[in-house]
Amino acid sequence: MQQARAQAGYASPSDAARALREINKNTLISHENGNRPLSRKAAEKYGRLFGVDPGWLLFNADGAEAAPVSLQPSPVTVDVPI
Repeated sequence: MQQARAQAGYASPSDAARALREINKNTLISHENGNRPLSRKAAEKYGRLFGVDPGWLLFNADGAEAAPVSLQPSPVTVDVPI
């Protein structure tokens, strides 16, 4: 979460909370340091605000780089038996 915040251009949780006004500084700090579990709803909000995939926020445990959200639709192919 700290990496996603920093990549979004916010040096601290206070900077992010002040600029975004949609998040509480203390809640963000608790999410960042692991004192409060991150819900799917919170991950979706942070993902939208920080421009990363909410799944990365929820499931990245190996320190991999934050995955940016793609705003382009992905093609879908389906094999249909004839």
